[in-house]
Amino acid sequence: MQRDVKTGASIAASWAWGTSLIVGMQIAQQKGLGAWAVWAAANTLTLAFFGLLARCGLLGRHVFDRPGIKVMALVIQCFCLVIQMNILFMVLRDMGVPEGGASLAAAAVGWAFTLAMYRHGLSASIWTDCWQWGMTMLAIVVIIGMGLWQDVPRIAFPESSSDDMLWGLWSACILLSGPIGDVQHWQRAEVTGRGTAFFWGSFFFGLYMLLVLVMAQLQFTTGMNLVLLVAVLCVTSSTIDSIAVALHEISNRKVGTVVALLICSFWGVFAHIGIIELWSRAGVFRVAFALLILGMAWKAWRPILDASLKSAH
Repeated sequence: MQRDVKTGASIAASWAWGTSLIVGMQIAQQKGLGAWAVWAAANTLTLAFFGLLARCGLLGRHVFDRPGIKVMALVIQCFCLVIQMNILFMVLRDMGVPEGGASLAAAAVGWAFTLAMYRHGLSASIWTDCWQWGMTMLAIVVIIGMGLWQDVPRIAFPESSSDDMLWGLWSACILLSGPIGDVQHWQRAEVTGRGTAFFWGSFFFGLYMLLVLVMAQLQFTTGMNLVLLVAVLCVTSSTIDSIAVALHEISNRKVGTVVALLICSFWGVFAHIGIIELWSRAGVFRVAFALLILGMAWKAWRPILDASLKSAH
């Protein structure tokens, strides 16, 4: 059980991304509580959904190791890494760091966590994720405590329009399909075997979502923004190190590490694209890819299921 809990914390940390922290607050503030609830529910339940698929044996290496599937899954990881770098850059820039310095700092964080994963791979990623997740949750609690203690102004959430709700539903499709094509979660599913850790991951992530909602109601002070930077660094770096290990699947850890370092160095090519826009564009590919994987998995398991039903009769 202890192993499942630790892996569950790693799953939640890897899944969190910086978008769930920064954009999560923006969704509540700009699109309303209804759209946020759809987005947050899908964000949370998708981990348990993937755990069920892994537990029943529908998903496994028999699907992932097909060359075409593997290539597409690793391309998705490259896009995920670009998004993490973009988030770090944006937060540093918004806090007053010059663009050149913010870009170099984001690249340095990417390099540091990519290289840290080179020797021990997945075991190192899970270990560091637990610490990063704990620090993220603590930082959010500290921010909420500071806001309540200083009695900062509250932000009223608008009513969600029909367009906002449609956006939430499309986001839910992207999120529910996300782990299915995510190498990070395939790797962790192999470690847990039964998929139980994904239920823990869903539980931890749900608590995190509720804290993000509370935080979204607070008007941030300078001190709260500084603590927020710590939370962003922790949650984003936990995803970066998980991506670095996922890219070890390209050929070997040397090739995967080089590819990750190159992306961390030249991610600025995509810097002109906004985070939400980049996430949405990648999301179209992720939904289609997840449907392809599920279709191939069902095709592989259909003869076994038919044989079981015949023997039962």
